[in-house]
Amino acid sequence: MFEAVGSNTSNEPELSTTREQLMTNKFGRSLIGITFVATFLAGCGGDDDAPASTDAASAPAAKAQMSSSGKGSPLLAYVPADTPYFVGNRNTMDKKTVDLMWSMAEPGLSYIDNAISAALEDDKVNDDPLAKAVMEELSGKMTRQGMAELGFDPAGSGALYGLGVLPVLRAQLSDGNRLRETIGRIEAKAGQEFTVSSFDGQEFYESGDDKAKFVIAINDDQLVASVIPSNARDAGLKQLFSTTPDSNITSRLDSVNDEYNLLPVFTMLVDSVGFVDAMLTDNSEVATAMFAEGRQNIGPGCAAEFRDIAGIMPQIVSGYTAFNDSAIDSIAVMRLRDDIASATKGLAAPMGGMGNIDDVLFHMGFAMDVLKTKQFLSDQANAVAADPYQCAELAELNDGMAQMSAQLSQPLPPMVGNFQGFRLSLKEMDLSSGMPQNLRALLMIGITNPQLVVGMAGAMVPQLADLQLTADGTPTPLPAGLIPFPLDGPHLAMTEQGIGMSTGTGEEAQLKGFLSSDAASGDLPFLVMGYDEEGMALYQQQIQQAMAAMAPEEDMPELPMSDLFSRQTISASFTDRGLEMFSKAYLEK
Repeated sequence: MFEAVGSNTSNEPELSTTREQLMTNKFGRSLIGITFVATFLAGCGGDDDAPASTDAASAPAAKAQMSSSGKGSPLLAYVPADTPYFVGNRNTMDKKTVDLMWSMAEPGLSYIDNAISAALEDDKVNDDPLAKAVMEELSGKMTRQGMAELGFDPAGSGALYGLGVLPVLRAQLSDGNRLRETIGRIEAKAGQEFTVSSFDGQEFYESGDDKAKFVIAINDDQLVASVIPSNARDAGLKQLFSTTPDSNITSRLDSVNDEYNLLPVFTMLVDSVGFVDAMLTDNSEVATAMFAEGRQNIGPGCAAEFRDIAGIMPQIVSGYTAFNDSAIDSIAVMRLRDDIASATKGLAAPMGGMGNIDDVLFHMGFAMDVLKTKQFLSDQANAVAADPYQCAELAELNDGMAQMSAQLSQPLPPMVGNFQGFRLSLKEMDLSSGMPQNLRALLMIGITNPQLVVGMAGAMVPQLADLQLTADGTPTPLPAGLIPFPLDGPHLAMTEQGIGMSTGTGEEAQLKGFLSSDAASGDLPFLVMGYDEEGMALYQQQIQQAMAAMAPEEDMPELPMSDLFSRQTISASFTDRGLEMFSKAYLEK
């Protein structure tokens, strides 16, 4: 299947030729880095005739259209149906979506390119011929055209999956010879040639030590790479270079995409139970070699108990539900065992405004029923305490659950028991001096009995006792000096749903409506968050400052910022299926 790489043409089952020296681990890591970057960017295909997806409301129709008209990914033929994990495409995508994908990736690739340029100024890199050669080859190539020049297909598919426990990465290439030429240029610049090995007539690059081997092979249009335990090298190579499986993942992927209403591109699927089985009960030579030490340290019955734990969250799925020039919608579902899903579904508190998408700098909300959450956690801890795990490796888990059971048996303070969450709507903030200034914001603390909490707070802080808050939402000025940093015209208000605070001239007029917003319908979100382009820039500024504090400023490339999105929102809910997270990015017009 794989075209020869290098000059070795022997047909012996195994042959290893060292031209100058083995590929170093550093080169192996560099090649992995190149491949993973290319595969991440190539999470889409290049079928110019495949239709684009539309908006979230018409995602099912778009998905059906893409499934029937889009070309299926050729990589799926190599992915077994029972793989414990998979990230990749079901179908190719239209050129318009490929263009959008690259637009999304540009800031991150720009940052990588800046980091490469900074690394080339480092004496340690310049003292290492191989590292320098790899960096020089990558420099300036973190673009769509650059990836093509390296040999990767900018509109090709990629797939990361498991052959049991064996991790495999496949990527489509624009030209296998170009990738060989890329490796050849690295060899020439570094003044060393890399090991080329052969197994059953198939040749590949090989690197590693007595623990693990990194292998990479190239044919005309595909790259395949894996990390194989050294003491099961031949068995791993046989798995990696074997023919296509009798049953591949295509039908399973179609079922997952249909169930979760996903577009047939860039789906992630993790089978938690299957992954545990692959690690602990797979008796193949590769799995035995990879986990021999770990298996020796666990007693009989442990595999079944680890499998039971994995069954609490048996499946993780994520993918896109819309991908177009107006918005990009995605979903991630952590599937929970039926009884756990049923118990968690009622944990979100019905706090007002959690379903809103505030068009502000930044908004965030969190709403959980503290008493119900306490009861749920107590039930789980008590269940383990009543029937503890027998595996010695899980003794700490038993102890932790016993401690949690004891702690949760204690009554909660009234203020904690009444707490249901908070909402923040931040409209303006100046961080130029390092401290927040010129704040315009609204804050709500959700409380089941706000009068009780206000009374208790007034007993501790006399200034609050004089405010005379009423439950009709009327804003009341906050006494000066009560807040330890300057705020412009802070006000407090109270309704039956909670207590609110505003800061910024005129913001008090919005406070009553902010507190009185209706709760979300359907599955209540327990977490919401959103920010606009300016809010993201402020967040970037904070990241840059944190990074600068960890390293000399001259060593830190400037973090690029995308102007592709006007607003992004995230929400999380407990549903019949488990924990579901939804993300929506609105694109600039």
